[in-house]
Amino acid sequence: MIRVFQALFGHVRGGPAIVTTFVCALFTAFTGASGVTILALGGLLMPVLLVAHYSERDALGLLTSAGSLGLLFPPCLPLILYAVVATTIGTEISIGKMFLGGIIPGILLMVLTAWWGIRAGSRGAAAAVRFDAKEARRAVWEAKLELLIPVVALVSLFSGLATPVEASAVTALYAFAVETFVYRDLKLVKDVPRVMGECGLLVAACC
Repeated sequence: MIRVFQALFGHVRGGPAIVTTFVCALFTAFTGASGVTILALGGLLMPVLLVAHYSERDALGLLTSAGSLGLLFPPCLPLILYAVVATTIGTEISIGKMFLGGIIPGILLMVLTAWWGIRAGSRGAAAAVRFDAKEARRAVWEAKLELLIPVVALVSLFSGLATPVEASAVTALYAFAVETFVYRDLKLVKDVPRVMGECGLLVAACC
């Protein structure tokens, strides 16, 4: 995903900040935790921002703030938990309406963050990188299965084929199938039981 956004936006002023904003927001939307995003992507994106002549303070601020943007987008877990808890205590809230209500504010925050990145970006760093259409096509093609994750989530959610919770489960199943049977990053015998055990502990802790 970083390669895709870098190929598309890396040649413009503030491109690394735009890449950081979009990648962190997308990653958080599907992990449900901004801290996980900062830990997982900070080591990859921090050097990119520093090479682009962002100060360490600006780079850290951008990473920590961009990591929380995805909390407003479906199928992020905090929105589901908020609606469930509110309904439990007597205030019935639709999870679908929660998702719809977060889209416009989330997009606005992403645009403002990207705009700040463009303003703070170095013109010299942008001029040193040229847009490569072939690299952009290769990056998009190689990341096609990852790029389909938001499509799977949004289509299953807004088409009426699944409830918000079911849409999250369908998206997780899609990601699981891709990682296990296509990329083979997860081993059915070695990794899957451990991952399922960790998920069970997480669910128990939430309950």
